Order: sequence, then structure tokens, then C-alpha cells
Amino acid sequence: MAAYASFLKIRRKPLAAFVFSMVYTTAVYRALDAFVRGALGENLAFIFLPIIAAGMYELYVKRTDNWFLLAFGVTGLMYAHMLSLVMVLEFLVGGFLVLVGMRRVTWRMVKYTILAAISTLLMGLGGYLPMIEMSSHIALKLSESATIWPNFILYSLGDLFENSLSMYASTSNMQNVGQAFRPGMGIFMLMTAIVLVIRWRKLNQAVKVVAGLGLLTIFLSTNLFPWSLFSKTIFGVIQFPWRYLELTTLFLSLAIGLIVADRPASSHVAWGLVLATCIVGFSYAVNINATMLNANIYRITDENATAYYEDATGGGSEYAPEDFDSTTFFKKTTYSVTASHQLTRLTMPTQTYNDMRFTYTSSKPVTLKLPKFGYVGYHVTISGKTVDYWPSGKNAQITIAAPAGTHRVRVVYTGTALQHVTGWLSLVAALGFGGWWLLRETRRQRATDERITTGSE
Repeated sequence: MAAYASFLKIRRKPLAAFVFSMVYTTAVYRALDAFVRGALGENLAFIFLPIIAAGMYELYVKRTDNWFLLAFGVTGLMYAHMLSLVMVLEFLVGGFLVLVGMRRVTWRMVKYTILAAISTLLMGLGGYLPMIEMSSHIALKLSESATIWPNFILYSLGDLFENSLSMYASTSNMQNVGQAFRPGMGIFMLMTAIVLVIRWRKLNQAVKVVAGLGLLTIFLSTNLFPWSLFSKTIFGVIQFPWRYLELTTLFLSLAIGLIVADRPASSHVAWGLVLATCIVGFSYAVNINATMLNANIYRITDENATAYYEDATGGGSEYAPEDFDSTTFFKKTTYSVTASHQLTRLTMPTQTYNDMRFTYTSSKPVTLKLPKFGYVGYHVTISGKTVDYWPSGKNAQITIAAPAGTHRVRVVYTGTALQHVTGWLSLVAALGFGGWWLLRETRRQRATDERITTGSE
């Protein structure tokens, strides 16, 4: 729905919007994110990319004052997936600078761009400020993993072609699957890129722009771009160059939608494209299912569950403590409370969604290390009395100084004051800006309808 509605902001052609939304939604790279990689954040990012594209079109092509659409899309992307936001900001800033160089930027556009930026920062307060707070209290692996991973620096254009043609669906950590992860954009998107290049001279200006951006992202996704020179810079935080295939999917889908929109007698072609993308998407889904059956993923038992534990914190474990080691952390001993000396009695912790409890008996004061990362925002009590905690050890686990005797320990994540305040401020800002925008759009639509009614009379 987001893709369909966003395209209607670019072209008021329902059939073209439907084709775009189908091609974009059923894209192989999106299915790879959702069902092979399990990349929830990046998959959610797909919702907001078309909204951002529509917002840019409204501001910089149609030159309207609809700045909130861009702000809403960027804010949603911020909450969904920060790494996708980094890539999008590269294109937003780069595109704006190109327009400045071409002297196509007016002060009116600058004003609305600033308004979009300010509203985005206000609506996103609940995302980036708590993240800064958390990383300032405990060193995270984010700084270590925020670089181009060596095993993907050599991802070549040949790899992209081969992987896209093979439609292979696997990750290197799947059991019983002896092949490495092979990301691609699927045969439909690959053929789209090739056809656009072949027919370049016959494309109109709008299609050339989005197709050119699509080809640029293909270039950036491979080692044609010298990523080794930028792996330790801000550009390296994306980790995998082939992550740009996310934007490739957007731009090539837009190119297809624009071609359909600009050809009034193209209904047969439009439905043919929908059928083709559905067939390719279905074939890839079948491949995923077959691979997962072979990998025994649909049947997780006590015996094979430990094989998947290491992925519980994500491939890069970005928000785990700096020295976190997934190969040792998920051993059974890590799940228990450890003490500085032998305790008289210690019960196994009981864990609900956000509440861990256990009881201990000690003949003297004891230091207890709990099976939780020592993030800021926990509320720890011993027999109802609040106590301080600190992160300690390789895995920065919650550590407390506990008194002698028999006591009940409770650990609940309640969040910090900053999290609560910024969360409410973000919500108020979103409701305020969103309500104002909806009211304005409603009034404009009503005025338009009245003019049409008056004119027909």
C-alpha cells in the first residue's frame, strides 16, 4: 500500500502504480532480506523508501510545499533501519548538491528542506538520542562492526550476475547446506537493468534519471567501487556493499512504473510485467522453502537449537558489548547467576518478557553477576530495595553487590528518563506535524472538489 500510494504522488496512473508496487513488493532481494537473511530492519526499510522517493519528487521536481512527506519517510526509515538511512542520506545529500550545481535550487526549496530536516530530527528524538545514551554508558561492538566486512569487499559484478541468475537461497550458517551466502537481485531485476541499458536512447528524461540511479547502485554494490579505500570511513558503516541492492530494487522498480505510466496503450505490457515478477517471486519462494527444508530450519529441536543461538544477536552483534563473543556466550553456564564465592542456596532465574527473578542465600556479602548485558535503564531490587548495578566482565553483564542472608532479586528493564521523555516528545511531534499535514491536505482536496463542482455548473 505504501508503494502504491507513493507512486500515485509521482504519476496519477493507478495501473502504473499497481505495476510498481507489485514489482517492488515481490522483488527477489526483498524476499532474500525477509526469509533468507531474516533482516527485519532492512525489510521494514522497504516500506519507507517509496515514501522518501515521493517526498523528493514533491519537493525538488514538482516544487510543492509538501515537505512533510519526505520528513515522514526519513523518520520511519530512521526507526526501521539506521544503515539504510545512511545510504539514503548519501543520495539525498548528493542529489541536493547536484541540483545546487545545476542552479535548480530555489530559496523556497531550501526552506522546505530545512523544515523537513527539523521535523525529522524532532520526530526521531526517541530513536537517536537513546542510542547515543546507551553507547555512552557501555562500549558496543557497533564501532568494531561499522566497517566493510572483508569477505564482501571482493563481491564482483560477475558475482552479482551469477547470483541473480542462479536464484539460490541460502546463508552460510544454514545446516546441511554446503554453499556460502550468495546475494543477488534476481533474474527479473537483472533483465530490467540490461533492457534499460540497451534501450537507453529511447528512454525519457524521468526514466533515465531513476534508471541511472539504479545502475549507480549496482556499481556501488560491487568491487567496481574501491570499497577497500573507504572501509574505515563513515561510508563503511553499511558493512556489505551489496546492501545497495535495496536501492537498486527501488530505482529499477520506479523505472518500470514510469515506463508504464508514460505509455497509455501499455495495459498488456503492464499485466505481462506483473505476471513475470509474480512468477519469479514465486520461484524464489519455492527455492527458499526447499533450502530451508534441507537445512531443517522448520524443525528446531533441543538437539539442533544451539546451532542457531549464535545468530540471536545478529550477524554483526552491533548492539552487544564490545568484547562479546557469541561462540561462548550461548553456553548453558552463561544463563545462570555467578557469585564471587560459594552460595548456600541459589535458585534458577525465572524470566518473563521483561522481568527476571531469583532467590539466593549467602553467609556473607557477595558480588553477583547476572545473565544480562549491563545496558542503562534496568531497575534492580534486592528484597524490594533498589540497588545500583554496573557492567563487568567480557560480556559487560549486570553486576550487583548483594548483602548476606536470604534475599529475592528482581531485574526489570524500565528504561531511562531520556528514553521516556524523547519518546513522548517524538510522539507529540509526529501527531502534531501529521495532524497539521492531514488537515491541510483535506482542506486542499475539499477546495479542489469545490472548484470542479463550480466549474461543471
